[in-house]
Amino acid sequence: MAHNELIDQLQASAKGVEALEHKLQELGNNYKKQTDDLLQTQSQLDQARKQIRVLKADNAAKMTRLQAFENDTEVLRLLLARQDSPANSNNTLSSQSQVNKSSKLPDPPVFTDRKNLTWEVWETKIQDKLEVNADYYPTALSQIAYITSRVEGDAAEHVYGRRRDGATKPYTSVNKLLEHLAGIYEDQDVKLTAQNAYKNFRMGTTESFATFYSNFAQITSMLPYDEHTLMDDLKDRLVRQLQDALALCGADFEDMTSLKAYLQ
Repeated sequence: MAHNELIDQLQASAKGVEALEHKLQELGNNYKKQTDDLLQTQSQLDQARKQIRVLKADNAAKMTRLQAFENDTEVLRLLLARQDSPANSNNTLSSQSQVNKSSKLPDPPVFTDRKNLTWEVWETKIQDKLEVNADYYPTALSQIAYITSRVEGDAAEHVYGRRRDGATKPYTSVNKLLEHLAGIYEDQDVKLTAQNAYKNFRMGTTESFATFYSNFAQITSMLPYDEHTLMDDLKDRLVRQLQDALALCGADFEDMTSLKAYLQ
């Protein structure tokens, strides 16, 4: 009799264990589903934030054009108001022009053939110059002429071939000129190596975020991605634990500095 009772007790305990294991499995499945839902929500939030950034950039560009139009209108109004006094009109135009002009950046070094400095460094300096001092070079022709003045030697010969009278493929924009020179002087091996490394780059499960971010920054410095694209890429390449932490946080990081500070 005691033997049968013991068997009954063992069977009851086994059923209890089985029930607990089933319950544990359900809890695990529920946790995974909730985590997946959070990640999906985070992805949707990221997409919405991208759209917001695009709209903000578009609005900012429109505001800049509107401000420029209003400035031009004000100058014209002042000129018309003083049209009976040529000397005053000239002084007004000169003063308005000086107020609106940006502070000039130093001219980048003259580029020849990568021996004096690398193409990548020179191109960055040229783009900074044309962007910061855009009011000095408002047209495609003035921008192309400026870059032409900053090249000599072999580089100048390449540019002259497409700027001379009767050229079959004249430059239509400053970007076309820079693309032409980049095809000749850009270090394709370095860029290709960075692109290949970036394809499979992920944070290791035992790797610290500091080490991961250092490698991430080094590789992406050679790639043509904007800051917000890199922020999204960095999130995708984190270990699952940090991705879950970002999903639970739900913060909208404005730049890479704030995102990095949170993850460290």
